[in-house]
Amino acid sequence: LCAFEPRDGCGYCRRALGAEVRIECAECTPRLLLCVDCLRAGVSIHTRGHTPAHKYRVIDVGSDALLEIGWRGTDELRLLEGVQLYGFGNWMDI
Repeated sequence: LCAFEPRDGCGYCRRALGAEVRIECAECTPRLLLCVDCLRAGVSIHTRGHTPAHKYRVIDVGSDALLEIGWRGTDELRLLEGVQLYGFGNWMDI
């Protein structure tokens, strides 16, 4: 087990997250938080069994881009919700 506490910041790069958008792995226990930069990089944490294929939750969504520079985090979440609802490739419905 990792002695690093999630409240201290990103579970990979250990950067303090403060009021930034953070990503919580929905599959890792104990709780694993990542910064947006580490999510974008697709980090794996082998000592925790974490892979980029795990499901995530976005916490403290703000105006920062999560995946694409130039988009707001809220825009990206709306796009992902549309893809989940209408299916990938159905852009007219999304």
